[in-house]
Amino acid sequence: MTGSVWTWLIGYLVVRFKGLEVERALNAAAQAGIPLWAVERLTTDIVIARLAVRDFRKLRPILRRYRVRAAIFEREGFPFVLSGLSRRLFFIGGLILACLIILYLSSFVWFIEVTGNAEIPAEDILNAAVSFGLVSGLPKRALNPSDLEAALLGRFPDLAWARVRVTGTRVVIEVVERQREEYDPNRHGDIVARYGGVVTDVFVARGTPQVRAGDEVQPGDVLISGTYYDRGGRRQEGRAQGAVWAQVWRESFAEASLHESYQVDTGRTRKQLRIRLGKYLVPLGPSKPFQAYRTQDRLWQLKLGKISLPVQFVQRTFFEVEHETRFLHRSAAVERALEEAWRKLEADGVDRSKTSQVQVATVDVPDAEAVRVILRVYLEQNIGEFQEH
Repeated sequence: MTGSVWTWLIGYLVVRFKGLEVERALNAAAQAGIPLWAVERLTTDIVIARLAVRDFRKLRPILRRYRVRAAIFEREGFPFVLSGLSRRLFFIGGLILACLIILYLSSFVWFIEVTGNAEIPAEDILNAAVSFGLVSGLPKRALNPSDLEAALLGRFPDLAWARVRVTGTRVVIEVVERQREEYDPNRHGDIVARYGGVVTDVFVARGTPQVRAGDEVQPGDVLISGTYYDRGGRRQEGRAQGAVWAQVWRESFAEASLHESYQVDTGRTRKQLRIRLGKYLVPLGPSKPFQAYRTQDRLWQLKLGKISLPVQFVQRTFFEVEHETRFLHRSAAVERALEEAWRKLEADGVDRSKTSQVQVATVDVPDAEAVRVILRVYLEQNIGEFQEH
């Protein structure tokens, strides 16, 4: 190992020797103390060998004596790598400079995003954030998320909660709007967990918090109690308001058949003329000439000059079809089922782009000749929902 490393450090050549006395020439080189290794005979008069760069000049007198020609095939080792790099100094310098520029630019905010809003336009929240100093190109060290959150809550009374997160060069403003019914003094209740997970953040607008960051909760647990104590120390019952964010696992599943049904035209067709008089339709001929079919309509409007009369002629063409079944490859069925599972999660409020972990399991369903996909995703979301007493 040490020898090979040293050989690479000093550099070596891959040389092709050609001549009728090539064997005698190489033997003479060995006797002269010139080491050759990895010797390969290609033909009776051609040999490939490797030798150190410094020994190539010593070999020349011996080659001339035996009338053997030498051609360098490859140059290997550190000296040649260094030589190649020296010819690309501008490229390497440019690459280093580009990396430094990217590193420098990554210390600024370039993208601003608003999520969670429904009634308040995202543009209004962005404009407010800009007025408070959050602009594209702002150094991240100059951003104070807590101050910006307080400023947004002060600007928009309809916001129950706001959080500013910095992710790379992007700032995400997450908001929760107050619901109109929250102001109904006759509705008392708590904020409870819709899903189980590990709490990451708690914001209380009204009520008493029952959990804090790091707590593990289960569905149905009370997160913010509507019970609180006024300034006089009296126990009061009201409606809890706020938001509780947690890292949660969400799960969905879907199935897809391994057989796919499709239509094939048989080539047989039938045509039917229909007359539409105002809201009435008069068919001339059978309306179902085949057991299975598809239709195509062609319409003519009756006109008197530029005036359209309430009379239309419709030519309906019936194309007979047969239903056939073909086998669907398992990978295609899995893909369909996975997409359906994602649609179910998205319909339930999961943002696919904000999941941090995704687990997919597949199970064959022999009786139904189908495949089932079980999708589990890990993400942070507001898990609180109001539960009336």
